[in-house]
Amino acid sequence: MYRLRMVLLVTVIYCHLLLLAGSSTGSKPKFIKIPTDEIGVSGGVASFVCQASGDPKPRVTWNKRGKKVNSQRFE
Repeated sequence: MYRLRMVLLVTVIYCHLLLLAGSSTGSKPKFIKIPTDEIGVSGGVASFVCQASGDPKPRVTWNKRGKKVNSQRFE
C-alpha cells in the first residue's frame, strides 16, 4: 500500500509601489505587470514579476511576512 502525503505551504509576497516625490508635470504610478499567483512545492522555484510606470519612476519593493525582501533569491 502506498500513501501520498501532500504538504501545502502558503507564502504571501506583496509587491508595493512607492512614489517618493511627485511633480505637477508627472504621471501617477500604475502597474504595467501585476504579479500573478503561483503554486509550487516546498523547495521548488516560483518567479514573480512586477513592473510599474509613472513620473517620477516608481520604485518596486517586495515584502514577505512584513519584512522587506532584499535579494532576488528568497527562501
